[in-house]
Amino acid sequence: MLNRTLIIFLPLLLSCNLIASELTNSTTIKQIEAAFETCLDSKPQVNSSLTECASLTTQLWDKELNARYKKLIKTLNPTEETALRNSQRKWMKFRDAEIAYFEEIFTNNPSVSNQMYISEALQNLVKQRALSF
Repeated sequence: MLNRTLIIFLPLLLSCNLIASELTNSTTIKQIEAAFETCLDSKPQVNSSLTECASLTTQLWDKELNARYKKLIKTLNPTEETALRNSQRKWMKFRDAEIAYFEEIFTNNPSVSNQMYISEALQNLVKQRALSF
């Protein structure tokens, strides 16, 4: 009887957890997007303002990533914790390599739009990683 109950309710519990996670992600995305818009509204309408506000947004995603990482790591057993730490180290190397790649591409053309592209690429990498936890 217990196995039958688990079979029936386990998918429901998992879907509730997924929905809660999606709501948290949605709220976080809205908050950080609002911070970006507030930043833009407080600056002159020039390209450097876009780059500055994108940098602020990246910092907010980085804080979110760190908070989620710390929360997750507290729930793991030692083996899982080691695996997560190794994964995070490898992800940071990947992130740095991706940004170095973009910087190399745009070395010969350091326009503001290219700097914005690099900033946006970094922001997307950090955002994606934060939302994966």
